[in-house]
Amino acid sequence: AGVKFVCGIEYSCIYKGRKVHILAYDIDPNHEAVKRLEQKLKDLFKEKDYHRSIAIKNDGYTLSDESKEFLKSRINIRTPDIARCLFNDGYFDGFEEAIQYVKAIKYPKEYLFDAVEVVEEMTKIGAKVVWAHAFYGLNQSHITSEKVDEFITELKPYGLCGLECYYSLYNKEEIDELLKLAEKHNLYVTCGSDYHGKNKKIQLLERSVDATEINESKIDIINTFNNVIG
Repeated sequence: AGVKFVCGIEYSCIYKGRKVHILAYDIDPNHEAVKRLEQKLKDLFKEKDYHRSIAIKNDGYTLSDESKEFLKSRINIRTPDIARCLFNDGYFDGFEEAIQYVKAIKYPKEYLFDAVEVVEEMTKIGAKVVWAHAFYGLNQSHITSEKVDEFITELKPYGLCGLECYYSLYNKEEIDELLKLAEKHNLYVTCGSDYHGKNKKIQLLERSVDATEINESKIDIINTFNNVIG
């Protein structure tokens, strides 16, 4: 079909109390820095999984053997994975209700990467580092253009070089605001649907809520990729 692929990864991070998603495009997955962060993430998730399992047990939920086997098969156990198991085991009337339950579980600390560390580390290995859906993602609170501007100003010296301006939940006004910020800070413009298969209602290739057309001339980050496949 003539589709080209680029190796990338998305890191869930925390910055000044705000959850931010950092995309690292054009990476070498075998690079030591990538493996180091991967191991750090596994260690964080292992600790988080322990506290989450205790909370679920204390709330009176017992997962079926099928659900336990499914979770064991996952490289990392994500919130939608546990929610789907709880829903399939009959504890909730709907998947979204199960999602909200899992998200509400309290932890002793935040099990996320520091955004500065990720931006800096990925930049050092030549990745193109992009901030995804900066205003908000699914089920996230909104932040202002001024706050996005502030965060970009602070993260750019560490290597942030792109901003996801076209996004499935955004309208033309929001997209235009992000395009202005990308231009102001000389950042690459990217487009993402945030498609997550059955775990989200977002469809593959969705890029706005109002069919805003993509200005392809602005999306020139592709020309900087070194490791294009296909």
